[in-house]
Amino acid sequence: MEFIKDLMDSVFRIKLKESESDIDRIYRLGQWSGDAQVDRPILVSFRDVELKQLVMANIRDLKQAEGRFKGIGISHDLPPPGAGRHKAHAC
Repeated sequence: MEFIKDLMDSVFRIKLKESESDIDRIYRLGQWSGDAQVDRPILVSFRDVELKQLVMANIRDLKQAEGRFKGIGISHDLPPPGAGRHKAHAC
């Protein structure tokens, strides 16, 4: 959680509330392995859609990030094509 707060503050200049009410959940994706060289994605769910949109609108700020935030990528978490109830069926 500290890493996400630091990223939001340092790169995007967004102060998260101390009560952590801006974030719904944070968890790592993928399986843990003993190899410290394997990076695992972190899924962050914001309670407020506007906060997510603000981060995505300022994603260009990551290019100038330095130190521990260098090399980080952010993307939308979208379902895989064909997932869900709205699959296209061939007739």
